[in-house]
Amino acid sequence: MFSSPFPVNRGVIQGDIFTPLCFIVALEAVMRDHGGEGTVSALGVLIDRLEYADDAALIDEDAEQASTRVSKLYEGAESDADMRISAPKSEVLFCRPRVETGEIGADAYKDQALKELGVDLAFKCQFCERGFDSWIGCRIHETRHCEVARRELTERGYEIEQIRDVRGSPDRRFYEVKWKGWGPRHNTWMHRRRLEGAQKAVKSFWETGVAPDPQC
Repeated sequence: MFSSPFPVNRGVIQGDIFTPLCFIVALEAVMRDHGGEGTVSALGVLIDRLEYADDAALIDEDAEQASTRVSKLYEGAESDADMRISAPKSEVLFCRPRVETGEIGADAYKDQALKELGVDLAFKCQFCERGFDSWIGCRIHETRHCEVARRELTERGYEIEQIRDVRGSPDRRFYEVKWKGWGPRHNTWMHRRRLEGAQKAVKSFWETGVAPDPQC
C-alpha cells in the first residue's frame, strides 16, 4: 500500500548517502513509465537510452520521435516525481551515416591542393619540404611524424653542443639539449636515461649551467 502524497519542504541534507539512491530509483521509475521504447539497435541489441548519474541520452531515429519522447518524459517526471528536465542543459546530436572516403594518400596533402583552399603554407619541413600554415604545426611534424626526419635521425648521430635547461623530479627528469649545428628552434627535451653517454655535459650543466664542447 502507498500513503497519500505529501510535500517535502526541505532540501537534501549534505552528505546524506540515502538520497542519491532514492534519486536513482525515482529516475529509473520515471524512465520506465514515461521514457518510451527505443527503436535503434547496435550489434543486435535494442537501445533506447544511455544513463550515467543524473544524465540520460535518448536514442531515436528522427527528430520527431525524439521530440515526442522528451515531451512525454518531461510531463511524466514532473507529475510523478516533481522532477524537471533542464532545458538549457539539454543537447541534441545528429548522427550522419558514415561516408567511405577510401584511402587517403600523400597527394591529398600536397602543397598545391592546400593552396587552392587558401591555406598559406609559409613554414616548410626541413626534411621533406612539406608546407604548414604555422610554425608549431611544422615543428610537431618534424619531431613526431616526418618519415624522412625519422630515417635521418636513425641513420646519423648528433652531437650535443649544450644543455640549456632541466625540468621534472629526479626519477622523471628531462634536459633541454642544444644540438651542434642546429638552431634553438630544434632544441629537444630528452629523458635523463637517453643522456647516459653525455654525463660530462650533464655534470657541467649542474656545475655552471653551461655544457662544454663535448665529444659524446
